[in-house]
Amino acid sequence: MSLEVSTATPLLDAEGQFSLALESVEMPATNHSDTLSSDQPVNSHDLSPGPLSESLWVSMSNGEQLHLRHFMPSKLAEADKSPERIFMLHGEAECGRIFYDNSGQGLAGYLATLGYEVFVADLGGRGRSLGAEGKVTELTTRQIIIETIPRLLRAIELHNNDTDSQNSAHLVSNKATIWIGHGFGGVLLSAAWARLSTEQRSASRMVFFGSRRRLQSSHRLARHFSKLFLHPMIAKLIDWHQAFPAKLLRLGSSDENTDWYHCYAKWMNEEQWLDPEDNFDYGLALKSHPVPPTLHFAGKADTVFADIQDVRGFIDELGPHDARLLVLGNIGETTQQYDHLSMLIHPSAENDVFSFLDQWLLEQAGYRLRVEEDVLSSSDGNVAFAAAKPLSQTDAVEPSAAASYLEEDDRQNERASSSKETIVLCT
Repeated sequence: MSLEVSTATPLLDAEGQFSLALESVEMPATNHSDTLSSDQPVNSHDLSPGPLSESLWVSMSNGEQLHLRHFMPSKLAEADKSPERIFMLHGEAECGRIFYDNSGQGLAGYLATLGYEVFVADLGGRGRSLGAEGKVTELTTRQIIIETIPRLLRAIELHNNDTDSQNSAHLVSNKATIWIGHGFGGVLLSAAWARLSTEQRSASRMVFFGSRRRLQSSHRLARHFSKLFLHPMIAKLIDWHQAFPAKLLRLGSSDENTDWYHCYAKWMNEEQWLDPEDNFDYGLALKSHPVPPTLHFAGKADTVFADIQDVRGFIDELGPHDARLLVLGNIGETTQQYDHLSMLIHPSAENDVFSFLDQWLLEQAGYRLRVEEDVLSSSDGNVAFAAAKPLSQTDAVEPSAAASYLEEDDRQNERASSSKETIVLCT
């Protein structure tokens, strides 16, 4: 679908932001045997119909439109309370499909069945996000942190907001209070937290799957990967190619631009966490404004992309906060060994991984209520977030599967290209 198909609309706000919404549809039931033979992520309850969902697009200042998949809660929330909203961000060389498959199952669908309202993003140049055909995104890492993530969060807040006015003073609070990131997505969410205003820091809980910034692992494969990735000749080839060819190298479903490569290489190799464009010190900012309680998953078999040692290092960088680390290795009766992708897409992940997330979210629900009360009674909302419990790490061991890489869903993109879209004002 080309960018030109979706830009002809006068319904823009002062910042030039809007969304395109497809008709809401219920994901069809999927035959389990058919699903296992596909390249898309799968999870256990494939025979049940998926949750009701829709697609939204949010415009960036450079003209790209980023896709948000919106999963409606399939379990009724309490009568006097709206369902809690979740924002999900994928990692490097991937798209939002890491969180859901063709039938709408996966982590996004699982959380929707529990009564959460889930929004899954596709960053630029991947998934169903719109831009120049056949090219990688032009958005830099810094733009994603200071513009893209805030716009996506704002679009979530204003989507189907129960108000007759666009005036923010009359808006019902529909902010995403749970942020979930996979891989580099967790690093981007943490960096955005460091730069956002107090009002924009809507998360009361964060969940990171295999997220690390700096690569310090002593594992042999990690050392080889680091040497190869950081080799000067590789950097020259990527600059010449004008993209990091993740699909060609079978390292993911989406290519990344050269800015991402140089930023990723800098952050994985340097002790100090500095922005490559303006030298903003993320580590220092997070010490002043630590993240809320976080749950970290590390795969015992994930020895390259997010080794346990590197995940621990990332936890330390996030400031003095309440952190729990679950190491996925041998929990339960399964003998699977979860790696960077299978912790989200393996058929056993719902029982072996997602159930622990469900328990943790329920345990931390009281924290969210305390934060809301503190923010209302305090002129400085930062005090509420800084009052998190001291850093603690609880290790558990859990299952995994053989490595597999997601492929882009070309057929779904083709169907989207031919679908009749309705333009809906987003902000």
